[in-house]
Amino acid sequence: VWYPYSNMNEPGKFIMIDGLEFIPKQSGPGKIAISTYRYISDASNDKDARLLNDGVVEKEKQVSFGAYSDIPDISFDLGGIYKVTKIQVEAIAVPAHNISTITLYSSLDGKKWEQAGVISNKETGGEEKHQVIEGEGLGIVGRYIRLTFDRLRSDFPIHIGEVTLYGALANEKDMQDFALKTYSIGP
Repeated sequence: VWYPYSNMNEPGKFIMIDGLEFIPKQSGPGKIAISTYRYISDASNDKDARLLNDGVVEKEKQVSFGAYSDIPDISFDLGGIYKVTKIQVEAIAVPAHNISTITLYSSLDGKKWEQAGVISNKETGGEEKHQVIEGEGLGIVGRYIRLTFDRLRSDFPIHIGEVTLYGALANEKDMQDFALKTYSIGP
């Protein structure tokens, strides 16, 4: 095991940490600034992973998963441990053919995931429109939030324009409450 400070026994030596970023503490509940996100399933038109949190909901600037493709599976890094109280997904699509349900997962390390809830699409319209699917009162705690999107029919594509998460930095009580909640819903 190598300790960086063991070599710093003379004046003038220093250590440099690339990419160190201090995130200002959020003062209360609100929109969570998503640090980064990555696709677990392929999203060919968002290679730089920037379209889902750019603040723009337009038909030409949304992520599309083609018909008969794998279901969208996306992991969001919040940059800290948050209690997520609301998730909002927006798209320009036909609600009856786009997203049927969104399964929510939480993780502290991005490797071990716990299912934390499900958001259902309540819209059934057959005309293309600005679709908004929301889950409120969630109380999900984690640094990483993962969303998997299901559809009613695999012969239609899924479109996702924007994903917004709301909440606040988690405290000890939030983490305890969430641990009890996930234990009670089973595997």
